[in-house]
Amino acid sequence: MADCKSCNKPVSDDSAFCGSCGTPVRDLREDLTRTTAPEDSAPAHAGSRVTHHGAAGILHTTTSEHSRFLPGVMVAERYRIIGLLGKGGMGEVYRADDVKLGQPVALKFLPESLENDAGRLDRFLGEVRVARQVSHANVCRVYDIGEVGGQHYLSMEFVDGEDLGSLLRRIGRLPQDKAAELSRQICAGVAAAHAKGVIHRDLKPANIMIDGEGKVRITDFGLAGIADQFKGAEIRVGTPAYMSPEQLAGREVTVRSDIYSLGLVLYELSTGKAAFTAPTLAELSKMQQESSPASPTTLVPDMDPAMERVILRCIEKDPEMRPASALMVAAALPGGDPLAAALEAGETPSPEMVAAAGPEGGLKPRTALICLAIAILGVFLLTAMRKQISLVDQVPMDRPILTLEDKAGELIRSLGYEEEPVDTYNTFAQDNEAVAYIAKENESPDRWSVLNEPGQAAVYYFHRQGSRKLVKLSAIGGITASRPSPRPGDITLWTDLTGRLRYFIAHPAGFEFEPEPGAPTEEAWEALFSAAGLDIGEFESTEPTLQPSVFSDSRMAWSGVIPFRNDMPVRVEAAALRGKAVFFNLLTPGDERWAPVDDDAPVPSTALVTTTSTIILILLLSAVGFAVFLALRNRRMGRGDSRGALRLAVALAILYMLYWAFTNHHVASVGGEIVMIYIALGASLALGLLVWVLYMAMEPYARKFWPEAMVGWTRMLAGRFRDPLVARDLLFGFTVSIGFLFLQHLNYIVPAFLKLSTPAPLPFGLGPTVGTRFAMGSLVLLPLISLAGPLFHFTLLLVARLILRKQWLANIAFVLFVVVSGITQILALAGGEAEPVLIIVGALLSLGSGVLIVVLMTRFGLLAAAGNIFFANLLGTFPLTFDPSRPYFTTSLIGIGLALVFAFLAFRGSLAGRSLNAGSFLDA
Repeated sequence: MADCKSCNKPVSDDSAFCGSCGTPVRDLREDLTRTTAPEDSAPAHAGSRVTHHGAAGILHTTTSEHSRFLPGVMVAERYRIIGLLGKGGMGEVYRADDVKLGQPVALKFLPESLENDAGRLDRFLGEVRVARQVSHANVCRVYDIGEVGGQHYLSMEFVDGEDLGSLLRRIGRLPQDKAAELSRQICAGVAAAHAKGVIHRDLKPANIMIDGEGKVRITDFGLAGIADQFKGAEIRVGTPAYMSPEQLAGREVTVRSDIYSLGLVLYELSTGKAAFTAPTLAELSKMQQESSPASPTTLVPDMDPAMERVILRCIEKDPEMRPASALMVAAALPGGDPLAAALEAGETPSPEMVAAAGPEGGLKPRTALICLAIAILGVFLLTAMRKQISLVDQVPMDRPILTLEDKAGELIRSLGYEEEPVDTYNTFAQDNEAVAYIAKENESPDRWSVLNEPGQAAVYYFHRQGSRKLVKLSAIGGITASRPSPRPGDITLWTDLTGRLRYFIAHPAGFEFEPEPGAPTEEAWEALFSAAGLDIGEFESTEPTLQPSVFSDSRMAWSGVIPFRNDMPVRVEAAALRGKAVFFNLLTPGDERWAPVDDDAPVPSTALVTTTSTIILILLLSAVGFAVFLALRNRRMGRGDSRGALRLAVALAILYMLYWAFTNHHVASVGGEIVMIYIALGASLALGLLVWVLYMAMEPYARKFWPEAMVGWTRMLAGRFRDPLVARDLLFGFTVSIGFLFLQHLNYIVPAFLKLSTPAPLPFGLGPTVGTRFAMGSLVLLPLISLAGPLFHFTLLLVARLILRKQWLANIAFVLFVVVSGITQILALAGGEAEPVLIIVGALLSLGSGVLIVVLMTRFGLLAAAGNIFFANLLGTFPLTFDPSRPYFTTSLIGIGLALVFAFLAFRGSLAGRSLNAGSFLDA
């Protein structure tokens, strides 16, 4: 039996520390400290005593002998030495006062014998480099490195407290709630290091300080380093008793190695006992490989099972069986909320912490089944109700586009143009002027019934053919009458959906002009009227008012009525060159243009609509400018999720390129196609950059203000597509989208019920009716819109939150923005004027939509908002009908089938492997 060197009380030979004062006597966990630096485990000097003060990287003892600096000595004309805190193999640590800032600090000096050791000096400098990368409330801060009298030192945070090892020796073990609280803090500090790619390698109770407020500070990064920099003997540097089996064997050291050490610390923290104790390194290694530690509940019978499970998972022999991150460990700990704890500490949760938060399991079968039922029932009800709001379902789209293309070819040949075109382009388009005219001039409840007439003008067939390849030099939009610029030999026409001519223009090629123009023949005019389904004899000649954009030697105009459109009055303008028709335009009342409707042309609007649109545009540009500022600031300060932003930007850029590949008019010309590819690549990169800016600007603040709303989204960006929480959020989004679409239908149902005129029908599903590749393009566009849309909404909400400071004020501002946008859309579709009741109904429904968006984003999350937009646009993009006589019936079935498949996949994933049975369904 020996005496304690500190208190002189007897200590048994098999005791690791003094039972009276707690001074370590023969603690294996300190004896076997460094396998490659045995001097680190040098015994304490005589006269040492335990102290409850510490700092990073020290043995927490003081000594009255062999001190390099005496109390009161000034170092570097800035630090006044207070006393020696401790010394070990990596140097001496002093408590000092920073006289310039008036704050206590800890100064760590290399041993004098090692100042000339290049390896040790490099490790000392490496500690500073590594430790300064980690900034977290649960990590001891390292300030700077300096040199005085040829001796290197580093200044660090002084922690007025006690190391965890000393605390456990004094009290045995901590109460369960306190142990869980400290465990979460330890996990947070370790996670902060791992987030920077730093592996601690020496995580143990002696390197974990508990300050005077009970907060954890992880210390001693002297052995830490970047994960991929450990090679050879460096792998085995550490404390054997807290090493993982793979590190002890010298195989590798990874994040999961730190997780193993973390598990041993949590074991000791919760039970008061070390998981493994062995007299030699060989026996310790054998024990780790061949046996398991005592179950924590055998030592603490009332321990929370969740705590035991997470500890045992951490100390699995196979690294792959351990949790992948410290944040996953924190999320599995009993009680508490890692996100709430981080916010309470003034920290913004990292993306990894957000992804690790939230439940691991999915929805209860009953809840999931109800959501699925709502989605399925909603799909069928919305399909049945689609005709009330869909333009495609109200116009007579009985002829496929290929039939109309053949009809257009016959029509062109009948006008004397026999040359085979080099390239052609065909599509369906909406005539916004015709829709606006009906909305403005007809206020009857059934005003949109005219759309079902064979000669209606709301949707038309567009055809353009060229004497050369039609190479479009713009990234958005399709081929139009003016894009690309017409060349000699080009012809553009558009007809109604029965094939009757509405507009025609030909750019002649190969004419040899004579001094006097030849007189056009009557056959040219008759051919034009015949192509339009009109009798020229029923029309009266009038003075032409339009000047075509092509050269002509004769112009004519007629006025009359269209018999197949309820005798609607019309005016016909035509032109010819040498007896060959070059221009024809059928003008209806309210038609202010002779050219076909260009998709890029602005919709006519009143001063109110123009002013409102200008204000909205200014707000949007201001939001984007503010986002650029925030993104650059967050990037500079290391706050943003750069990896997630890059993944999202790349994904959306790829989706845009796929959309372009499906919907763009391609040509059999290498040069022309390369030019268009360059333009599309530029647009996709611009889109990716914009998304990156918005995400880098929004995401850190979203994690700060609404971390719970980012859990599913962050997991999805991390590639966890089969995660039950991801499926749950998508299922919620799908379900809410049904509500959004019903609100949209109410905008038509309520006015009809009140015997009022309804808003203009929407061009749902017009694109996919053109052909299969356009349907595929629309499908590819869905995730692009679904990912970009919520980001834009979140950015607007964030800007409002930062400006107004209060969440409820930001919510109100966002809802008002949605209401104003909805009213503006109603006025634009109505030609600038609408009935007050219609505006009120639209405003109320927009109010409901705005509230739903805010609740969905802040309560259910960003991923749920994306799911909502995806499902709503899926049902809006495809034409939906149960009528098999419609030419787009097959396309409709594809849209309905995809909606049901996506809803079922989200439902199945949200169950997290649970089976459906009567018992699980009744379990609320």
